[in-house]
Amino acid sequence: MPMSSMKGLALIRIGLGLYFLADAWRKTTTGWFDNGDQLTSFVQSHVDDAPPAYTRFLTDIVGANVDVWATLVTLGEWAVGISLTLGLLTRLGAITGMWLMLNFMMAKGLPNIDGSIDRLFFLVLLVFTVTPAGLVWAIDGLIGPRMESTALGRWVTGGFSPSLAAVDYPDRAHRRASRAA
Repeated sequence: MPMSSMKGLALIRIGLGLYFLADAWRKTTTGWFDNGDQLTSFVQSHVDDAPPAYTRFLTDIVGANVDVWATLVTLGEWAVGISLTLGLLTRLGAITGMWLMLNFMMAKGLPNIDGSIDRLFFLVLLVFTVTPAGLVWAIDGLIGPRMESTALGRWVTGGFSPSLAAVDYPDRAHRRASRAA
């Protein structure tokens, strides 16, 4: 992947991460950790649009444990925001974000226009999951070379294989050249 494309992905990753952080901050400062009243309000306003099976989940599972779910949603948004903004375990953060977006889409109803931003975010997070979005301007790019000895380590940090290390970790070839000089 060309370096300019990787920088573009990094900018989008950081921007989306900041969005998640802002939303997590809003939830934190408006009481989502204290009680589930706002989650209850969200569920009640969308429950009629959700598919029947998901409506049962919202009413029977989420509704019965709304304080726990409000905390989990907020913690999930913090985790995704930190992961994407810092480029730390970017793919795991993107998968967590996809899970959140999928639940938001289902709660709002898949064809509902209110879920448009959730669908867009889901697609962007999917792109982050299948590309090395965490290699530029990211902690993954720094720790990736140390984790490339295992397939899981390569995948989590965005590398694809040790033979592509110069491509996957753009700064590595430059560091080697500097040490050799």
